Amino acid sequence: MVLAGAVKTQLLRLDLPASSSSSGSSSSSSPQQPSTLWLAVTKARGGRVEAVCAGEVLQLSAAEDGTLVAAAAGFAPRLDEAWVKGMPGLADSLKKIRQQQAADGSLPSQLIEACGGAALAPAGTFAEFCGRVAADPRPWCDGTGPGDAPLSKEEQALLTAGELAAFLAGRRGVCLLQLRKGWGDAGGGRQPLLRPWVLTLLQQAAGHRGATLLASAAPGDPALGATLVLCARQQPFLAWGKRLAGLGVQSSIVADSPWYKLFIGRILGYKHDNIAHHIESTGGRLSSEVVEAVEKELAALSSAAPALPWGGGGGRKR
Repeated sequence: MVLAGAVKTQLLRLDLPASSSSSGSSSSSSPQQPSTLWLAVTKARGGRVEAVCAGEVLQLSAAEDGTLVAAAAGFAPRLDEAWVKGMPGLADSLKKIRQQQAADGSLPSQLIEACGGAALAPAGTFAEFCGRVAADPRPWCDGTGPGDAPLSKEEQALLTAGELAAFLAGRRGVCLLQLRKGWGDAGGGRQPLLRPWVLTLLQQAAGHRGATLLASAAPGDPALGATLVLCARQQPFLAWGKRLAGLGVQSSIVADSPWYKLFIGRILGYKHDNIAHHIESTGGRLSSEVVEAVEKELAALSSAAPALPWGGGGGRKR
C-alpha cells in the first residue's frame, strides 16, 4: 500500500531488523550498519517506485507475499555529471564512499536483501520539509542548547539536509558539509553526504549565484576526510568561509580549545549561550578574554556586520 501511494520527492522509512543492520562483513571490526534506511522517491507509477537511498538508485516493488523487492539500478548522482565534476572534492569523495559501501556491505540493496523483507512507512515530501525549514529555521541554525530534547531518528537523519536548506533559504551565512568522513564511525552507510536530500540540496547550492563553495582539506592527514564550506558571497560570510577553509576545518571533528569552538560557532551562526554550553559540557571554560579575542579575529577578517537573510531562496547561476 505504501508503494501504491508514494509520490515523487516523498521520503520513505525502512527499519531493518537488528540482524541485518549489523551484518554485511563477517569481520568483528566491520563498521556499524544503519538500522533505518531513508528512501527518497524519484519516480512513482502504478505501485512501481524508483528511489535513491544513500546514493544508490533502487527500483522498488512488492513480491506476491508482500515483501519489499529492491533492485539496484546504479548510483545518483553520476560521477560524470557536470555539477559533480565542478564541485571541489565531490567526485573523489563519492567514488571512495561507493567503493567503501560495496566493501563493507552497506549498500542499501545489500542490506535490504539481507533482511529478507521489511515494511515501509511514508514520511513527508521534499517541498514540505524545505517549507518547514524556511518557516522556522532555528533547529538548524541555533546549535544545541542544554534543554533541547533528543532528536528523533527522522530529525537526526534530516539534520544535514536542514542545515543546507536553511543556508539556501538565506537563514545561515556559512554552513559546513562533510564530503567524506575518514575517522571514527566512518562506514559507507553512515557518511553525512549520503543522508536524505543532502545531494539534492548540494546540487541546488552548486547552481546558486549567491553561494560560494570552498574545499577544506584536513590538515596533515587527508585520510581524515574532506569538508565543503558553503558561504554567502556577501561579507562578512565570504571572508569567514574562506578563513575556515584555510584552517582545514572538518565538520565532524570537534574543535580542541574554547577559542576554536567559539570562533567556529560564531561563524556558523550558533547562539552564544548554546556555544557556551557546548564548551562547558566538554570540559572547557569560556572566559571574557577568549570572547574578546574571537571578536577581534572576526572583526579583522571583515568589518561588515552579518545580516540575515543574505538573499538565498533562489537565483541560479547564469
